[in-house]
Amino acid sequence: MLPSMRETGRRAAPVPIPSHATATRRTVRPGVVSGRPRIDTQPRPAHRADLAQSRLFAALLLDEIADLEDQMTVLERRSRRAQVTAETGSELPSEALLALRRRVLEVQRMLDALRRRFPGEGDSLRVI
Repeated sequence: MLPSMRETGRRAAPVPIPSHATATRRTVRPGVVSGRPRIDTQPRPAHRADLAQSRLFAALLLDEIADLEDQMTVLERRSRRAQVTAETGSELPSEALLALRRRVLEVQRMLDALRRRFPGEGDSLRVI
């Protein structure tokens, strides 16, 4: 087995760059114009694929919110029936209902973040 660079203490020789590669090589750092950092005052326009994907994701989020709200309605009805039959004065929501409410808030935050990321879309985020 050959000794490694660490064992020999020698560095590997630099790999030469072909002459045709230096002409196409980028010499300006991205985000820098004439030696000064470029400041974007406006966000970059979204790519069409990103817009399409955001519409699909928004539709999924809206469907999930509707589904969670339906589950919450069913749980609320069940808890009301249980309270009537048990005749207890406690009207505190169940742990399952609280978990559903937290999930609705979480999905709503995701939808709001998506709308902030694609502000020009407006109502088109609601429809595919």
